[in-house]
Amino acid sequence: MPPNNSIKSIKFINDNTGFVIGIENTIVKTTNTGLTWKFITTDYDINYNSSQFLDVNTGFVIGNNAIFKTMNGGLNWQYLFSSVYGMHFIDYNTGYAVNSSYLYKTTNGGINWSTVSPVNAREVYFINSVTGFAGDSYMYKTTNSGLNWSTIEGIGPFLQLESFIFVNSSTGFAVGANGKIFKTVNGGDNWITLVSGTTEYLNSITFYGPNTGFVCGDNVLLKTTNSGNSWFNSYNNNFLFNSVSFSNSTTIYVGGFHGAFYKSTDEGNSWYSAVTGPRNNLKSVFFPSMDTGYCAGYGGAIINTTNAGNKWNLLNTGVTYNFNSVFFKDNSTGYAVADSGRIITTTNGGINWVNLISGVNTNLNSISSTNTSTLFICGQGGTILKSTNNGLSWNQLTSGVSVNLNSVFFADENTGYCTGGNVVIKSTNGGQNWSVKFTVTSSPSDLLSTYFTSNLNGYVTGIHIHPTPPHFQVTYILKTSNGGENWLIHYEPDHGAERNGSNSVFFVNENTGYVTSGGMILRTIDNGNNWVILKPVTSFDRIYSIFFTSQYIGYAVGTNGTILKTIDMGGPILNLTGNSTNIPNFLSLSQNYPNPFNPQTKIKFAVPSNVKDQTTNVKLVIYDLLGREVTTLVNEELKPGTYEADWDASNYSSGVYFYKLIAGDFVETKKMILMK
Repeated sequence: MPPNNSIKSIKFINDNTGFVIGIENTIVKTTNTGLTWKFITTDYDINYNSSQFLDVNTGFVIGNNAIFKTMNGGLNWQYLFSSVYGMHFIDYNTGYAVNSSYLYKTTNGGINWSTVSPVNAREVYFINSVTGFAGDSYMYKTTNSGLNWSTIEGIGPFLQLESFIFVNSSTGFAVGANGKIFKTVNGGDNWITLVSGTTEYLNSITFYGPNTGFVCGDNVLLKTTNSGNSWFNSYNNNFLFNSVSFSNSTTIYVGGFHGAFYKSTDEGNSWYSAVTGPRNNLKSVFFPSMDTGYCAGYGGAIINTTNAGNKWNLLNTGVTYNFNSVFFKDNSTGYAVADSGRIITTTNGGINWVNLISGVNTNLNSISSTNTSTLFICGQGGTILKSTNNGLSWNQLTSGVSVNLNSVFFADENTGYCTGGNVVIKSTNGGQNWSVKFTVTSSPSDLLSTYFTSNLNGYVTGIHIHPTPPHFQVTYILKTSNGGENWLIHYEPDHGAERNGSNSVFFVNENTGYVTSGGMILRTIDNGNNWVILKPVTSFDRIYSIFFTSQYIGYAVGTNGTILKTIDMGGPILNLTGNSTNIPNFLSLSQNYPNPFNPQTKIKFAVPSNVKDQTTNVKLVIYDLLGREVTTLVNEELKPGTYEADWDASNYSSGVYFYKLIAGDFVETKKMILMK
């Protein structure tokens, strides 16, 4: 179970089989009552937000306002339709979808869609072939399959309807903003407002039978046992829950923001975490081969994958150490170092682990190797250890410094570098002697990571702390091209965050490299001369370690069990330029130029003032001819102005592509041609 991605929808088809979907391409499935979960990979890289399953094989999800379908239990997904907010299928053939303008209908399982009628809605629900409901600020009803809609009196405005459910043809419920729960007992002709006891935003409602139901929302999980006549708190929490679902009469799941995922097996009387993977901070990731990788973190957590990250397995280390670094010589033999001088090793891929004697009790932060038998470790108080017999014994070396050393990297058997505190030190004789090559003197700093592409060319990253309040922490990048004799210093701006700073640096070749920056990832393709933000990957987390197995495929890990993967070098370089001098009157998307293009093109769009005259959340997404998302160029809050985004399609094949601008209710798509 991905432990950190926000969950948007939970659906159980029977006692055993259920699906959980969420942001960052999260689709996971269980077939054994939630004991284990399998991560389902798709051809798309989007944020999913709702789902419906007709049986264990046939299901639909909405992601980035597009509908996708599976007919084999999630193994494969087919793009169906775009520009929608909500959907509901009444059988295998007939389904409905809505957005802020129209109701759409399919009669062949989603292959084709037709516009039925105008309606402004974010959710839709049909109780039979002719009677249905839709809503957002208001609630509407149709009795002729959506051809006409009537506004239900007494509900709205500003309802912000989120979820419908009918327990039979007469009795139904709907929930939305401000703690509103509505009920009908006459097929939706009339609705009454129930007393929920809360003013929180309510996101999801589910019932098992006519009497027992749950409603979840922001900081609330409510239960009724009398068909909604009264509601009480089932679980006191501070979680922002998005979805709740029964798997049987006694078992309920609820999930939401930041990977909150809980289960009750006693009708909601008690709850426990249903996350099956570690939520521990993951401090280090290492792949000895393309498919096999390991992550290590706090609380004794070490997990591994043998299929390129599609599934992660929690290994039994038998300890609760706080691991700081993991290194594997091959798929089977590896090491992990931890606080208090702890080192463990495995020779069978993590099935069994053995404690090694380090001879120190200081915190160990990093491990590196130069050949099959020689290992180096650095740590607290200037500690540097070396082993020449695969870790069976360790010698403590003299570093000449007393700072906490955070990273060690040996370019060959003799040349190595260590960073920590405000210094960079170097050895040219296999660690026997060390000399200081750089000292930060300007303000408090902590150098956290180092990586060298050769004996002479390397990088050091860390945190630079502003000396004046509010003491922002920004990313510090050092570069040398002569073995540390001279260094170029690059400060990466804070990008509006209070805590940036880089915990990890990795280069796939002498030109292309990556550094973490708080929850962001930066990339260079010109030997570190320029750095660009790929995208703010995790808004609320810190990325501690990054590793690439090829030029295109990489992994990053961080707080709360975060694991990220890229298969396209982290996505395109975003070169977004804006002019806020002349404020547009309306949203617009221009034709790209040049068009056709090879391989670069520019896309211009305009963002007017929103109702608060501040910023607007804008997405600019590229799709291929089959409707599969290729990449997201823009996904951020933008101030009013005219913008231009560059797309470099060097890694994509010739053909027709579409680009879509999404900003609130505004959606516009245009076509472009890549001709190589």
